[in-house]
Amino acid sequence: MVYLSRRRRRRARFWAFALLAVWLLGVAAAHDVTMLVAYTTVTLAAISVDLTTRRRRRARRTRRARSRAHPRGTAT
Repeated sequence: MVYLSRRRRRRARFWAFALLAVWLLGVAAAHDVTMLVAYTTVTLAAISVDLTTRRRRRARRTRRARSRAHPRGTAT
């Protein structure tokens, strides 16, 4: 597995969605306007779901741990 920094992961995710959008628009252009609207809706939904899940994960990660009255290893 290859380690990527947060910035590189974010950039890779952006370009993956950009390529997906371009590909879907190309497929839709080969068909008709209805397909274009459908593929655009799917692409926007995928991007919004990805952004909201990432925001939830970040919020969960930034919470501080609760302090304990008696930390482990102390007998009282």
